[in-house]
Amino acid sequence: GATLLTALGTAAVLIAMTRRWIVSPLGRLVEAAKRVEAGDGRARVEVSANDEIGRLGEAFNAMSAAIVDRETRLAGARRNLQEVLDNM
Repeated sequence: GATLLTALGTAAVLIAMTRRWIVSPLGRLVEAAKRVEAGDGRARVEVSANDEIGRLGEAFNAMSAAIVDRETRLAGARRNLQEVLDNM
């Protein structure tokens, strides 16, 4: 009786902790990745931990910023090339 209740209580606490510390942050990361895929290069995730999940979020934010920077540079190069071609 009491052992079963303790086991169920422990399992419930572990499930709640897993959802809060792993599943929810990964869900936010997936949503941000979908926004980047849809063209929103400024998508960011909130990083609130200094663990593996937090470092993954920081890496995602750096990647997202790099994508925006690269797209900005490509757009500038495309404009410059268009100007050169228009003047020929």
